[in-house]
Amino acid sequence: MPPNPQSANGTALERVCAALRGERDVTPIATGAADTDDLWTLIEAHGIGPLLFDALSRTGALENWPAPIPDRLRRLAREQAALEMLRREELVAMLEALAAVGVDVLLMKGTPLAYTLYRSPEQRVRDDTDALIEHRRLDSAVDALTGLDYRRSPSIDGELVMQQLQMSRVDRFGAHHVLDLHWKVSNPHLFAGALDFEELFSEAVEVPALGPHARALGDTHALLLACIHRVAHHGASDRLIWLYDIHLLLEHMDAAERARFSRTAAEKDMAQVCADGIALAGARFHTRGAGALAAELLELGTAGGGERSARYLRGHRTGAALLWDDLQALPGWRQRLRLLREHALPSRAYMHSRFGARPGWQLPWFYVRRGLGGLARLLKPRRSP
Repeated sequence: MPPNPQSANGTALERVCAALRGERDVTPIATGAADTDDLWTLIEAHGIGPLLFDALSRTGALENWPAPIPDRLRRLAREQAALEMLRREELVAMLEALAAVGVDVLLMKGTPLAYTLYRSPEQRVRDDTDALIEHRRLDSAVDALTGLDYRRSPSIDGELVMQQLQMSRVDRFGAHHVLDLHWKVSNPHLFAGALDFEELFSEAVEVPALGPHARALGDTHALLLACIHRVAHHGASDRLIWLYDIHLLLEHMDAAERARFSRTAAEKDMAQVCADGIALAGARFHTRGAGALAAELLELGTAGGGERSARYLRGHRTGAALLWDDLQALPGWRQRLRLLREHALPSRAYMHSRFGARPGWQLPWFYVRRGLGGLARLLKPRRSP
């Protein structure tokens, strides 16, 4: 998990943001090797290396930054450009394979934004590709991806405890390709039902650079998900690359689209969550009209006493609090009890993948061992999952 900027050097962070805004004659304060190492750690943690390289190159300020930052940025940009060529080829093949078995796919988060909003796709650093499908198509999707040599990563199973699975493969060049296959837009149940597949697919947009089968969320839904994601899964993180997504999406919208977004966020009871992300993106990147939109959203979100989703803005919370949120978000006691059972007693297949192939008589001990660890996690403050 990348650190929040509050824990980083504020001066260095602000100067990095100024460079990303395209301001000229911006150089960070660096008095020695330790400062330079801290600066590079900040750049990597926030996922903005290739984006920063492009911004500094366009303003002619790259060589004004302390060595070895310019050389590191150059090398990282080259590596990401080469990796992106392999990723694109992989994505096109993957989408073709899924289309061949009748699986409709919606690309989400960083990958479609890289190809629709960023100056060049390698500037949007990411570790994986997120895709949304209908749950009823999951088996077909897994079979198709298995045919492309993808393998499912071990993870806890259960229809309520986990709303996604991960598949990955290593290509002939040694590049690691990771696909997060979702059937809900979020794991926390307070957010999972905010956007459903049918609604999103009806307003999907094409991504021609990724082939004829590539579709992604429209701007309204993409912005809503960008604001939800940083809060629901990352404890209201201030990571710059996620805030830059919000910045670009807002800059791409006209007044009518922003008004529609505001209405949609309020209807979904996500106005405060969206206000937080938009206000922070505006502060970092001086996004046109962000302050006014954030104020409007905050007013809408607090008008009725506040939204339940706003509790995720507190950042670090105990596992027990997050579990309580999930239980409250589920519609009835039957599903609530099922969620508790799935947390406490995952399948034998998961336990074997977690603890290795062991004699069957050892399985009860591993359930006890996992349960004790789970109790400790319930009491420990942590970011939202």
